[in-house]
Amino acid sequence: MSEHFINLNCANCGAKLDVYDDAERFSCGYCGTEMIVQRRGGTVALKAVTEAIKKVQIGTDKTAAELALVRLEKESSELKTKYAAIEQRLSGRRFGIGCAVLLVVACPFVIAGGSGAVAAGSLLILAVVVSIALHYDSKNKARWQQELADVKSELEKLNQEADEHRRFLEGR
Repeated sequence: MSEHFINLNCANCGAKLDVYDDAERFSCGYCGTEMIVQRRGGTVALKAVTEAIKKVQIGTDKTAAELALVRLEKESSELKTKYAAIEQRLSGRRFGIGCAVLLVVACPFVIAGGSGAVAAGSLLILAVVVSIALHYDSKNKARWQQELADVKSELEKLNQEADEHRRFLEGR
């Protein structure tokens, strides 16, 4: 059985190639490009597989961008919920302020209702409680403000990434 070759040129580098007449797919011995042997009518031609890969890549990139947008929307929604909850904590009533109000309201009753030592002791205890509560509130406020800034920063990053994917899809 004799081997039959077809003389063709590489679709990528132009090198002269001897291709088996029954080959359907092969790689160029010079540049390594993978090619498909196309037969139509009585003609035989080579087509680089890279063109087909580029088309598949475009479809894959589009699908990846669409899926990324779905994921980013979900993450963004979760962060917006977290952001709103932190804002609510920051704007809500403070424990320390409540204790301070209690101290102001309770002072006249404590002074009027007991001996000097009891009144002084009660006021001292209330003052300590108010101090601790105000310190607790200021410490938590700083922590919540930092967390709010972190969530805002993460939201901005997600929005930028989503914008990039949207621009890619619109450019199609």
